[in-house]
Amino acid sequence: MAEAPKKEHRPAATANTTCRSLACALAAAIAFAVPHTSAAQSVVVREASLKRNCLDKGTSDHPLHGKEFEACLRKQIEGLPALDRTRREHFGERYDPPKYVECRLQPDNRNSSACNVFILRRREWPEYWPANAVRPRWPEAPQESVYRNGMKPREYWEALCNAEAGEFIYKTVKDVEGFLLVRPRGAETDYAAQDPFVVEDAYGFREFQFVHLETRPGKGLFTLSKQNYSFIESGIRSASGRRMWLRHEIDFSKLEEMLRRKPEKWREEQFSSVSEISELKSVYGLTWRGIRREHDIELGISGGELAVVDLKFGEVVAFRRGFALDVFAARGDKSRRYWLSSAGCPVMGREFLTLSAFIRKVLPPRGT
Repeated sequence: MAEAPKKEHRPAATANTTCRSLACALAAAIAFAVPHTSAAQSVVVREASLKRNCLDKGTSDHPLHGKEFEACLRKQIEGLPALDRTRREHFGERYDPPKYVECRLQPDNRNSSACNVFILRRREWPEYWPANAVRPRWPEAPQESVYRNGMKPREYWEALCNAEAGEFIYKTVKDVEGFLLVRPRGAETDYAAQDPFVVEDAYGFREFQFVHLETRPGKGLFTLSKQNYSFIESGIRSASGRRMWLRHEIDFSKLEEMLRRKPEKWREEQFSSVSEISELKSVYGLTWRGIRREHDIELGISGGELAVVDLKFGEVVAFRRGFALDVFAARGDKSRRYWLSSAGCPVMGREFLTLSAFIRKVLPPRGT
C-alpha cells in the first residue's frame, strides 16, 4: 500500500497569508503596472471633478493630485465599453481605456488631450423622425463589386466613384417653405478626423464640419437674399435626455432691413432665431448615412449618402452618394489619416455650398 503523503506543517499565520506562486506573480504584476490602484479605489470621486476632466474639485484653486486624480480618471472610464471587434468601426484605432489612465498619469500629461485617442469612439448622430412619418427605404448598393485584387487606393476610389457616385433627383417640388433635418450633424474632433474608423461618413463630414446644425439648423442654409426658406426644423436632446423639436426661423422684416443696408459682412443670427416647438410644419426631411464597401477602411476610403424624403409617404425624392479618399492613403501611407484633407469624387463638388445647392435644386425655396 502506498504511503500516505505527509502533511506539511506551517505556522497558522504563514499558511493563511501565503499564496500560490502564479497568483502572487499576477498580483505583483498588477501592482507594478497600475500603481496606487488600491488607494485610488477608496477615494470618493465628486461629480464636479468629473465635469472638470479630473483637473480639480470644481474650481481651479483646488486641483486634484495623487490618488484623488487617479481615482477620478478611473471613474471616467468606468462606464466605457470593451472593444467590440464585431463593431470595430465604432471604436478608435488605439481604443484602450486603461491606457488612457496610464497616459494621463504620465508626467506633463495631466491635461493632455492627446490621451483621448485611447477613449475615442464614434459619435452617434441620432435620427429624429416625426411620429407620423413613414421612414424611407434607402436605394440598394450595386450587387457587383468593383474591387479587384491588388487595387491601389486611388484606383479603387476612382472605380467606386465612376460606378456609384452621383446626384439622383427623382422629383422636384416648388415653393418650399422649409424642411426637417432628420439627422442633424455637427463637428467632429481633430482626433476623429485623424482616425481610420470612427467618422461614419467622411465624405459628408467635410461639408458639415464647420456648420453647427445641431443647435442652429438653418446655419449655412439661410442666405442674405429674398430667395430663402422661411424655416428649418430639427430634433435635439436636452441635457436631461428629453427630445426637443427646434425651429430656426427667419424674421423677414429684419432680413429686408439688412437687404436695404447691403452689409459686406453678415451672420444669419442677425435676422433669424431658434425656438422650441411642439408641432412640426415640415413636409420634407433630409437625412444621411455612412456606407461601407469591401476593403474601404484599409484603403483609406469612406462613403456617404444623403437623401431628401417625403415625410408623409416615405418616398426618396432625391439621393446623393459619394466617396472620400484620404490624402495619406492616396500617397500609399497606411499609418496616417486626415479626412478634412480628403478628396471627393471628381464627378461631384464637395463643399457645404455644393450640399446646399443640391438641397435647393431639389427643394427650391419660395420665390425661386
